[in-house]
Amino acid sequence: MAETPTTNGPEPLPPPALELEHAIGYNARYGNCVGAGEKYYSAMGGSVVVGDLKDVHCQEFLRGLEEEVGVFCASKDGGRLVVGQLEGQKSDIVVWDLATRSILHRLTDHENGVAALSISPDDKLLLSVGSCTDRRVIVWDLELGQPVAMTTLPPTDDQAVVSCCAIGGLVEDIKRRKTQNYQFTILSGSKIYRYTLDPQTSSVAPLRTTIGNIVRQWTSVAYSQQGDLLFLGSETGDVTVISTTEGAHVKNLRVLSSGIRYIIVTGGSGNEGDDGKGFQYARYGQHAIRSTTLKMGGGNGEVVDCRVRDHADVTFEVTSRAAVGGPVNSLSVAGDSVVAGTTNGEVYKINGSEVVKIQTAPLGAVVHVAHCPHANDKFVTCSEDGFVRFWELNGYQQTASGGNYKTRTTPSCAAYVGATDTVVTGWSDGGVRCIDTLSGETHWAVMNAHQEAVTDIAIPETLQFFVTSSETGDVKVWNTRTRVLSRELKGHKSRVSQIQLFDNATHLLSASKDRSIIMWDMNTGQRVASNLLQMGHVNSIYLLRNQNNFLSTGSDKKVSLWDVRQQEPVAQVPLTNAAHDTAMTTMHGTSDDRFFATGGTDHCVTLWDFPSLRPIQTGIGHTNTVTHTRFSPDNRQIISCGMDRSILIWNFYT
Repeated sequence: MAETPTTNGPEPLPPPALELEHAIGYNARYGNCVGAGEKYYSAMGGSVVVGDLKDVHCQEFLRGLEEEVGVFCASKDGGRLVVGQLEGQKSDIVVWDLATRSILHRLTDHENGVAALSISPDDKLLLSVGSCTDRRVIVWDLELGQPVAMTTLPPTDDQAVVSCCAIGGLVEDIKRRKTQNYQFTILSGSKIYRYTLDPQTSSVAPLRTTIGNIVRQWTSVAYSQQGDLLFLGSETGDVTVISTTEGAHVKNLRVLSSGIRYIIVTGGSGNEGDDGKGFQYARYGQHAIRSTTLKMGGGNGEVVDCRVRDHADVTFEVTSRAAVGGPVNSLSVAGDSVVAGTTNGEVYKINGSEVVKIQTAPLGAVVHVAHCPHANDKFVTCSEDGFVRFWELNGYQQTASGGNYKTRTTPSCAAYVGATDTVVTGWSDGGVRCIDTLSGETHWAVMNAHQEAVTDIAIPETLQFFVTSSETGDVKVWNTRTRVLSRELKGHKSRVSQIQLFDNATHLLSASKDRSIIMWDMNTGQRVASNLLQMGHVNSIYLLRNQNNFLSTGSDKKVSLWDVRQQEPVAQVPLTNAAHDTAMTTMHGTSDDRFFATGGTDHCVTLWDFPSLRPIQTGIGHTNTVTHTRFSPDNRQIISCGMDRSILIWNFYT
């Protein structure tokens, strides 16, 4: 019997790996948030994030669109999720099978954007409406992914944007018997478009709607469960009720003072008052009492529960009110709770009077991230919505925010002030502001520190001074205690993209769009050395721990290794298909100089091996340019941010 061969020596270590751990982001402008069971689905750029209502650490990611998700809906049984692309010549609709997390259909008939989506109550049909330049209305077989019928919205002078749509159940006859026809409604500006659909003949016919002299800017629409009433929300805060059988206005009721942004039907009955004494025609037939329960979200942050007790005599009874932190633009039922999305980037879970914030996200492109040097679970971001936000990784929640000044300035960079609870931030108006990380309050400000936007900030461990750079090529040194300008370092002719201090703070590297990288003596303010790219501007640099070498990257589509004592690069690696096929915008390395990460205009985060300058793995998660990447102090995580308004946390395994 042959012996089993054995191997000597330790087993080889697994290769380094990059894993997307968590995403912070929400397309809040469009209200893309849907709850289903214990999960909720929110759009982030062109992706869908699957969150868990009970465990904030549990996330999944669905990627199906190249551009930003603009519209969003889910089937009543929770088995299908439909997302539509906001804009683009070919604006896809993707139908997801949520059980298998796979794409069931990709529908490509719309052009220049999808404006609204709705699924029928029986989950058989999907209604899609194109943008104001497309205006096509298509009804799809949700199971087969094939068009059932198509029509076009009438042309209008104002080219109003379609705000929403709803497809109701089967149309009833005068005796409340179901027919084979479906009904649907589309709202656009002050227009109400109602249609009936015969799925057997694929014919679509317009329905007459009479609302008298009522003129509103419509915002939301929902059918009663029986389909006999249509509820319309408007910017004035009232609900307009229309009888779908007669096509006539029934009642107008004021519910919210700041506009109704969203309406959903959460329940209803066709036999209210049944006492269990057996069948009674008056309750179940033509004259049965019907009721509807509604939930409405307002522009003032209110979420209101209402009940219509009798469809024959419509009156609204407000049964409960809850408040969230901003204008509501999405509502959906998730088990015993309701998930509410707001235009200020927050998502809430509402259960009765209990309101819990489950997500906060920036509203503008996130342009900078900085890790707290003394805490692995804390970091700060700067975004174009005007806010500096402070985060903790244990619950992935925002702990404080500062900024959003009335001067319309936006933060562009930030640096922690040692172990203190403050950061120094640079702004698009050329100002520098120190912000408290616990309260978000501004401690001090140097207004007009630069003529144009501040691009980067560097602070040494001694905290004696701080350095700022700007769009105009200026590099300035400031006294930390007095905030008085100590020295100006003149040498760049264009935007300084990044600055980095040496460990002993005696020298500084500055990189610019003028293709130059300059090494400065901080004691004299004189240029010590200079490096020049042959072509392209420098977007990012990273100084290695040996303080002799540094990396650079930019529009030349190369990673360059430099020695501060030499003018020419020591090594250069052109980008390949394994890394970014377009320009790199940011780079940062581990504290042991074994690895570094880059981000670029190809929307990817790439992990590199330093000694070989070889790309190891590409992380896919962003759907627009990656603006900044940073390793945590313990080298176990990477945080990236981007133009898609998202912040991604990656686990890094070595």
